[in-house]
Amino acid sequence: MKSPATRPLREFRLKPAHQPLARFSADRRGNVAMMFALAATGLFAMVGVALDFTRAITVRDSAQHALDSATLAAAELQSRGGATTGDVRRTAQAMIEANLSDSVPHACAEPTLTRDLASDRISMSINCETPTTLSAVLGFSKLRFSTSSTAEYARTKLDLALMLDVTGSMSGQKLKDLKAAAKLLVDTVIDPAGEDVRVALAPFSASVNAGAFFRAATNMTSGGACVTERTGPDAYTDAPPRAGAWATPGPSNCPAAAIFPLDDDADALKTRIDTFGASGQTAGHLGVAWARYLISPEWSAFWPSDSRPLESGDPRHVKAVVLMTDGAFNIQYSALGSSARQAERHCDAMKAEGVTVYAVAFNAGGAAEALLARCATSADTYFRTTTGTALKDAYRSIGLQLRQLRISR
Repeated sequence: MKSPATRPLREFRLKPAHQPLARFSADRRGNVAMMFALAATGLFAMVGVALDFTRAITVRDSAQHALDSATLAAAELQSRGGATTGDVRRTAQAMIEANLSDSVPHACAEPTLTRDLASDRISMSINCETPTTLSAVLGFSKLRFSTSSTAEYARTKLDLALMLDVTGSMSGQKLKDLKAAAKLLVDTVIDPAGEDVRVALAPFSASVNAGAFFRAATNMTSGGACVTERTGPDAYTDAPPRAGAWATPGPSNCPAAAIFPLDDDADALKTRIDTFGASGQTAGHLGVAWARYLISPEWSAFWPSDSRPLESGDPRHVKAVVLMTDGAFNIQYSALGSSARQAERHCDAMKAEGVTVYAVAFNAGGAAEALLARCATSADTYFRTTTGTALKDAYRSIGLQLRQLRISR
């Protein structure tokens, strides 16, 4: 009889009581989710801090701009004399309220104000805070900052000459736009209560109309009005008219508008501007030269006593010209070079003498724009415009730059 088949024995092990916990700890399938959750929490906090910091920077920049405007206005008011501390503070506060943006919630304390009557200096500081959003979960409920500004009234005198294009291409609306812009600049820089700012006019087209100064400029005893470039050793200097340095009598088609020496009478200047007509070609170098002569102290004996230019080199004296054209310089009368090249020589000489050169291109085209950009003292004093509105904005900006008070932080 066969014995029964031997069956293999099965091994049985006793499961420990803590095996479910061990199996859980050995399971790696949920680690990515947990790690992401932990990382997301940190990332969320970082994004929140960055967002709140950006909001605070926005408020701080707005507060700085508002405070700069406030100190400027306060310093200008103080410079007039007679203003009380209350008057100055109210002016400053009004500027802060007008310029401080409310795009981000904030709270600012009352600004501090310090007056220095001896120098007409105003100093202000302000403390502000912005409530946080996501940063609050980290315990930062507010972000605080402070900013300050100091303004000092610049007790300087200004001689300003405007070179104005009255060529044929300026006829119609363009000439109307130029007149409006030039008159706006006159009103911006001239203070009716003071005599520290004078403006001269140098209209030009195919030549310059020297008007009542023709004989003195040319040494011609006969009548006339038009002048062109000087030649000889003083062609590009600001030496006064004399033997070897006379202006050359020009063609009969010079502009009807004559030069107007330095004057602080805004109404007289605007009345003269209103008489401008447009005709002729573009001898721009002559406009540049006569704008230079109108503010040159070398020409003091040439102009009427009330129009004698300020001395150069005095930090209390500012000299500037505004060059404007709507097209390329296209006519000259001597072998000195092209109108553009002659204009560059005068621009370089003026800048070397400390004259601030502003230049405004009015829908002028590439060659004229390149020349004006080259003539300008810096990129900040060059303006490219294509519309009447933009032209007015440029002249307004120039006026504000010329009136600007010094700011230090």
